[in-house]
Amino acid sequence: TMHRILIANERSVTPETLELIRGLPSALDVPRREQALAASVLATKLGAATIVVISKHGITAKAVSNCRPLVPIHAFVDGESCCRKLMLVWGIVPHSIVFSQNTEQTLGRALAILRKEKAVRKGQRIVIVSDIHAGATAVMTIQIRTMA
Repeated sequence: TMHRILIANERSVTPETLELIRGLPSALDVPRREQALAASVLATKLGAATIVVISKHGITAKAVSNCRPLVPIHAFVDGESCCRKLMLVWGIVPHSIVFSQNTEQTLGRALAILRKEKAVRKGQRIVIVSDIHAGATAVMTIQIRTMA
């Protein structure tokens, strides 16, 4: 019967599987979720205009979205496919840009797009969530900047 099928299926689903199905960060990725929560709280307390997320695959952007910040989330991803997927995620305004080896260059491109679209104005604060690569190591960062 359908009841037996549902019970058997529910027993086979682990929390990790649910996270993958939902497209949310894995339960094993606690630092990423904490980074997202910190950025969301910081943006709200500072009255930031937006949260800018630089994310290769959109995982960090989804984690920030899951925190339901009170400001828009502008996610900059490397690829149209990922950009299209993020269009369905709560609160995210996705943008596809070409990533550079230099994180600051990538961020510069992202901020230029925000200025062009008039999503931010001079003097407004923004919160930036990204990974900065120091050699082979990725360092998770949250930055606060005032738009010039």
